[in-house]
Amino acid sequence: MSRVIAKSIDWLDRVAKQLFGHPQGMGEGSALDEYRNFVLNLYKSHDSHMKTLGFAISFLNRLGRVTMNLKYSAYTIYLELPKQRNLGNALQPA
Repeated sequence: MSRVIAKSIDWLDRVAKQLFGHPQGMGEGSALDEYRNFVLNLYKSHDSHMKTLGFAISFLNRLGRVTMNLKYSAYTIYLELPKQRNLGNALQPA
């Protein structure tokens, strides 16, 4: 169990540094869209995309609840993963 926790902590640290260190910040939708593209280009694994963007989405949702400002939750649409379509056994971008 401790290996899973250590692995999760590593991902949280990595994502937090990327999210808060991103030059565009989190001020508007275009910056979040740019961050999403940065993450998609940085990692090739779908699991890495899900972990990284999932953390950012969770953070924005939490920030929206704590500050009672729904604009943060509305920004999560810019962090959604690209849609995938199934062509036989291989997944291809839509």
